[in-house]
Amino acid sequence: MLSKETLKELRLIIFDLDGTLLKSDGTIGGDTKRLVKKLKEKGVQFSFATGRLHTAAMKYAELLDINTPLISLDGCLIKSHPEGSIIFESFVPVKYVSQVLRYSENYSVYVALCHDDAIFYTERNSFIPEIMDKHGAMYKEVDSYNDYIHETLEVVLAANSFTIINNIREAISFPFLSRVNTSFFQSHSHPGIYYLEIRKKGSSKGKGMERLIKHLTIQKKN
Repeated sequence: MLSKETLKELRLIIFDLDGTLLKSDGTIGGDTKRLVKKLKEKGVQFSFATGRLHTAAMKYAELLDINTPLISLDGCLIKSHPEGSIIFESFVPVKYVSQVLRYSENYSVYVALCHDDAIFYTERNSFIPEIMDKHGAMYKEVDSYNDYIHETLEVVLAANSFTIINNIREAISFPFLSRVNTSFFQSHSHPGIYYLEIRKKGSSKGKGMERLIKHLTIQKKN
C-alpha cells in the first residue's frame, strides 16, 4: 500500500492493457476514465506498456485523452502520442529476419512480420489474422516479405504443434541467442495454437518503462 506522501510524488503511471486496464470485453470502465482525468488534473502522466501494436493502443489513448508516449510491442517501440514521433525503436536485424523466414519454409508453421502500424503476411500465411492474439492490429497481405524485412519490430510464428514451435525455437536459439529475445507460449484465445515471438535483444516492457522515464526526465525514487 502506497503512503499518502508517496502518492503525492507520483509523476507517471504505466499500465498494461490486456488483463490489466481493459475489462474482459476489451473496454475501459467509467471509474478508470474518471481516475485518469483526476490524475491529469494533478499533473500525473498516464501511459501504456503493451504487447499490442502502437496503432492498436492509440484508440485507448484517445479515449482517455492521454498525451504521453506509448510503449508498444513489449518495448520494441516507444512513440509519442498524438504526434507519432519515434522516441525508441528496435528492429530485428535483417539477416535474422531472413533466416527465420527460411527456417519457416521447412515446417508447417505460419509466420508474420510486425511493424509499428500493421502486421504483414503472405498468401501462404493467410491464416495469420485468424490465429494471432494481437488484438486491434491491422493485418495486410503482401505478395512477398522482401520489402518488409528492414523495419520489422517483431517476428511471430504460429503453429498448432508444440513440437514444431519448440523445434524452431531451439534451431534459432544457438546462432541468434546473443542478438534476439524469444517468447514461446500457448494462445489463450485459440486452443491448440502455439506462438514464438522474436525481438531484438534489449527490448522489454521493463526496459521500455526505463527509457520512457528517462525521456520524460522523471527522477526515480526507491
